[in-house]
Amino acid sequence: MTRPSPTHFLCIPLINSLSRTQLDVSLNRLRDAAVALRIPRKAFRPIGTLHLTLGVMDLKEGSRLKEAIRLLNGPEIAQTIRDMISRESRLTCNLKSLSTMRSPSNTSVVYIHPEDTASRLLPLCQRFQEIFKSSGFIIPENRPLRLHATVINTRYVSKGNFPPKIDATSIVRQFKEEIWAENVALERLAICKMGTEKVLDPTGAVIDEQYRVVAYVNFA
Repeated sequence: MTRPSPTHFLCIPLINSLSRTQLDVSLNRLRDAAVALRIPRKAFRPIGTLHLTLGVMDLKEGSRLKEAIRLLNGPEIAQTIRDMISRESRLTCNLKSLSTMRSPSNTSVVYIHPEDTASRLLPLCQRFQEIFKSSGFIIPENRPLRLHATVINTRYVSKGNFPPKIDATSIVRQFKEEIWAENVALERLAICKMGTEKVLDPTGAVIDEQYRVVAYVNFA
């Protein structure tokens, strides 16, 4: 059976004014180190795109998008937020370290980790994922949820079906203990559309990219 082609994804966005300020500085160090290793600049994901993906969805058919939005705004998600996120203690994480999806010496994806010292983030995201999966929205994957924020993806370098592989061994080693951003506020659960949109400055120059949020629910 052919795997459905995703059109949207469920995620927790990571970018706000405070996290952007930290990431603008810290990820520049990664870019400089990676470019020295001849990792193409096009492989770097714009800061405005950083998020934690909980699952991808195919919402092309008829009213599927409206139904997914209805679920997002429904009682199961609302109850999960009430049960697992205290109004007195906001949900935050640190973004740290550097890892790869496959062997560092032959990979196409490099990502950073969300660290939640209160151990609330992963169970919360697993519950959100399960709600959407049990309702038939999230395309099943034969692997457990791995929370990550992709910072390098070589599929944006080539338009082919097979992204070029890179050797990220040295940068993974160099930035193993790096803290990219601290106390990042996690403020909402969102459904975003696949494919980034360019962000322009007043002169028309591209200054960032971001995914279009079609619906979201705040945690507080």
